[in-house]
Amino acid sequence: MNRLLLPLFLLFLMACNTETSTNDQQPDTSQPAAVNTAPVAAKAYPIVPKDTIALLWEKCDFIDVVFYYEDFSLSQHTQHDIRGSLGHISDQAAPVPAACKPIGRIFYQVDGENRLEADLFFTEGCRFLLFYENNQPTYANALSPDGINFFNNVFAKVKGGG
Repeated sequence: MNRLLLPLFLLFLMACNTETSTNDQQPDTSQPAAVNTAPVAAKAYPIVPKDTIALLWEKCDFIDVVFYYEDFSLSQHTQHDIRGSLGHISDQAAPVPAACKPIGRIFYQVDGENRLEADLFFTEGCRFLLFYENNQPTYANALSPDGINFFNNVFAKVKGGG
């Protein structure tokens, strides 16, 4: 039986080779495409308006952080914690390099409605928030030193099991 399968398999391979070699296409003799090694320019966005932050400072009653690659999330509902999280938003603009990838999404809510959403970028060289309005990236703020410490502590506790 194996002797019968081997010729059939070889016949099949020859048929495949014949099919590709009967194309009228000429072999590709062009030069390979050049690889672009130039650094990708970062896109610039303005910072979140101060009145938006002021509105959240006064009225935000819930913050939810959903991580894309972790099996935990964070929620904050006390005024103290919410205001602490708002302090993680630096007043410095953040360039948004194309190579940076978000690790999660932050939802800032007032009376059960999302008033502001942001992608959280927290990898080496990418520590900022990219805010959205109408599902479009609109603002980018660096994370404050307190925000960097906060997320470092969160990940240290999760990885340490405590």
